[in-house]
Amino acid sequence: MGFDRLRASLAGLPPRRVAVAGAASPGVLAGLALARDQGLAMPLLCGEEPAIRAAAAQEGIDLGGMEVCPASGPEAAARAAVALVREGAADVLLKGHVPTPAFLRAVLDRVSGLRCGALLTHLAAFEIPALDRVVFLTDSGMIPFPDLETKARILENAVAYLARIGIPAPHVALLAANEEVDPAIPASADAAALRAMATRFAPAVTDGPLGLDLALSPAAAAAKGVDSPVAGRADLLLCPDVVAGNLLGKSFIYVGGARAAGVVLGARCPVVMLSRADTPDTRVRSLVLALAGAE
Repeated sequence: MGFDRLRASLAGLPPRRVAVAGAASPGVLAGLALARDQGLAMPLLCGEEPAIRAAAAQEGIDLGGMEVCPASGPEAAARAAVALVREGAADVLLKGHVPTPAFLRAVLDRVSGLRCGALLTHLAAFEIPALDRVVFLTDSGMIPFPDLETKARILENAVAYLARIGIPAPHVALLAANEEVDPAIPASADAAALRAMATRFAPAVTDGPLGLDLALSPAAAAAKGVDSPVAGRADLLLCPDVVAGNLLGKSFIYVGGARAAGVVLGARCPVVMLSRADTPDTRVRSLVLALAGAE
């Protein structure tokens, strides 16, 4: 399933309400304007109204179809956006121009936040020219060094979300340096342990440890004589840690020319939390990924 097909799955649906924490950013507003013009979103812009209108004027962005929700300061903007979701006034939460710690404090607040018992994890998607499909990657943005049980929960989040967007039985590669279990490489031992509990992630097809070449290349799997239902067919890559995930994701974009998107899972609604370097098109694709999985 490519991004265009995912976008097509939203055709005919009414625009969804997107609460934006800290909307006073030309880049954020440019992405939201694209999403609005494509009939995807009705943005609710939380932040200081004069700054929001100044940012829009700087880029010549018409705020028609967007509602400004005044809030003074980044903490207040984050909490206002989260409150819109809690109250049912918004379907998706998007981090705009607010510090990540302030944003996450609002999301994770035990009283007024968006906790629902699940672990918050990141799912990235990459449409890579060299491949014939979108490849998903987790976790590349939330959990620095997950232990075995945390990796299992990361995988559960991702598999459940892929089912919601039309991929009910993904092929999952548990990444390590190669296909051998080596006690000196904890990622390989964790991958073998996760493979042993594969029924926990059913109907996903899960195998590992697998190197990246074996996960993505049928030719590499054939050359190495690796017989695996996942080798060369992986839809979802489970990373050993956030460092590997971050490096791999950025290499897909900046070296492999991939179109990318990302969403945070485990809250009451999908959460879009992007880098300042992301383009308006990346912001729209991330919204598509979030909206496709919104309840």
